[in-house]
Amino acid sequence: MKFNLPTPWTNKEFEIDTLPELIYLVGPNGSGKSRFSEALQPHLENCRTLSADRLWIVCKA
Repeated sequence: MKFNLPTPWTNKEFEIDTLPELIYLVGPNGSGKSRFSEALQPHLENCRTLSADRLWIVCKA
């Protein structure tokens, strides 16, 4: 999987061969967790983002 990252990582690329079954995005407020998850989600089948003061991407096997 490979895609261009959104702001704040302009002109950067994310690339990974395999993803683990569970992904946590952790970082301070304003660090880009939501933007990264929005860029990642279209590349994952059967996944959705959950938010309840925390951001989650859930994938069904």
